[in-house]
Amino acid sequence: MSTSQQLASDEYANIKQQYVESKKFVWRKHIEEHTAKQLLLEVCGSRVGKPTVLELACGAGHYSNKIVNEWSIADRILATDLSPDMIELARATYYNSHCDDNTRSVKMRFEVADACCQRQLLGHKFDIVFAAYLINYCSSYDMLLAMCRTIRMNLSAGGSFISINDGSRQAVSSYTAIPGFTKLLHTTSAATAATAATAATAATAATAATAATAATAATRHDFSSFTVMLSDPLAESDEIDCMKNRQPMQFTNYWISESCIERAFKEAGFSQVDFIAVERSCVGTSCQVCKSYVDNQVIMAIRAVSDSSC
Repeated sequence: MSTSQQLASDEYANIKQQYVESKKFVWRKHIEEHTAKQLLLEVCGSRVGKPTVLELACGAGHYSNKIVNEWSIADRILATDLSPDMIELARATYYNSHCDDNTRSVKMRFEVADACCQRQLLGHKFDIVFAAYLINYCSSYDMLLAMCRTIRMNLSAGGSFISINDGSRQAVSSYTAIPGFTKLLHTTSAATAATAATAATAATAATAATAATAATAATRHDFSSFTVMLSDPLAESDEIDCMKNRQPMQFTNYWISESCIERAFKEAGFSQVDFIAVERSCVGTSCQVCKSYVDNQVIMAIRAVSDSSC
C-alpha cells in the first residue's frame, strides 16, 4: 500500500458518520445517483439476465445497496474498500437487513481490498465494475495505471467500468459561481495553507477573506461549510484538499486530466473510454445548486469498455 493510499484509509477511519451524512446532499440524489443509475441501466439493456457486479471504493455500502436492493440491477455484489473501518460500517449497516431468507447468504459481500492490487478479487470476472470517486485518489500516473489494470483484470471481455468522479473540466474560478461557494483566501504553501485552514475554522468567512492578502498559489472556497483548497491553475496530480469547517472531516483528492485517464485505461487493455456529462433529474425545478453543479462540470461520469479480445 502506498503512502497516499494509507493516508486515504486513515482519513476515512475518522469521518465515518460524516461520510454517511454527506450522501444526503441534494445533488447526490438528483445528479450523482441519477447519472450512475442511467449508465448502469444502459449497460444492462442489451443483456439477458442480471450482470455480475464488483464495486471498488464502496465506502459504507451506499451504492451497493442501490444496485442490489433499490435499483434491482444485480442480484448480488462484491463490494470492496481500502478502509477496514468503512467495510466494518457497511457490514454493520446491511448484513442484518438484506439476507436471503433460505440460505442467509448475504446479497452484498463487503471485503477489504486494494483497488491497485493488480489481481482478481474473486475466483471469476465480472460483467460490470462500478466505482464512485475512485480515480480521484490517484496521486500519480503509476497508481492510476495500477488501478486501471486491477479493473481490467476483474472485468470479463467486453465488460464495462462505470464511474462517477470529480470533474476534470471544472475551472477553479467556477467555484464562486456555484450557490454556497464563497472565495475565502489565497495561500502560497502547504504550511501557510494548514495555518489558514485552522484560522478559517474559527473565524467567519468575512474575517478570513479580510485576512487573505498577497498569496496566489492555492485557492480556498467554501460550500455548505465545506472548504476546498486547490492550486490555480491545476496541474496533473495536484492535491485538492477538502475540509468540513468546525468538524474533524478532511480528505485529499488529486486532479487528473481526461487525457491522462484515457491513456491509462487504454494502456491497461480498454478499447473505449468515454467521458460523459452528468445529468440532473430535477430539471424544471428551482434547484440552483444542482443546476450549477451540472453547468460547471463539478463531477463527471466515466464509461470504459474492456477489449473483447483480451
